[in-house]
Amino acid sequence: VQEADKLADPGNRNSAPKDVDPAALTMPPWLPDTPDARIDLAQYFSCVRIIDAFVGEVLAKLEASGQADRTLVVFTGDHGIPCQRGKMTIYPAGTHVPLFVKGPGVKAGRIITAPVSQMDFNPTFLEAFGLPPLPNTHASSLWPILSGKTDQVAGRRSVLTEANGTYPSFKSEGRAPDAKAARALCDGRYYYIANIIQ
Repeated sequence: VQEADKLADPGNRNSAPKDVDPAALTMPPWLPDTPDARIDLAQYFSCVRIIDAFVGEVLAKLEASGQADRTLVVFTGDHGIPCQRGKMTIYPAGTHVPLFVKGPGVKAGRIITAPVSQMDFNPTFLEAFGLPPLPNTHASSLWPILSGKTDQVAGRRSVLTEANGTYPSFKSEGRAPDAKAARALCDGRYYYIANIIQ
């Protein structure tokens, strides 16, 4: 299913999706509760449904191939929800991304709330395949968590995230591009956020 096929008006990319009712959504407290914001959020949830269907198809094909019990499957996102305080920010909606892992040696049916970083993938995959970690890694293997031995990364109480960049959001108005810099520290529940340049 193409995204445009799911819109109430395929000729208007800002129209509501057919499969998610904007009026039924609970709006995040940091977003304005307006009809346009509701449509935007409904489109996001509609896209999530498309991805979910694709992932289901891939997993079904993997199972049918007979290789599922030999394959480590990782599903994650590169950013949070694409809205205010989401994508490209250090706020929870920007850094709290999906991470699902299944495969041989992975203990199924668990939800972990410990802070992890995508930097942890490298040492995790190396350990999963029986290879030694790189000597200068700044990350930790998640394999002890995935294998069910623990629910925390050893020695880690928090993760640091950062956002840096110059975004040309006002270029059309003849203004200088926006410069932004921010840092956040998260322990899996609370965030300490420092907006260095807003």
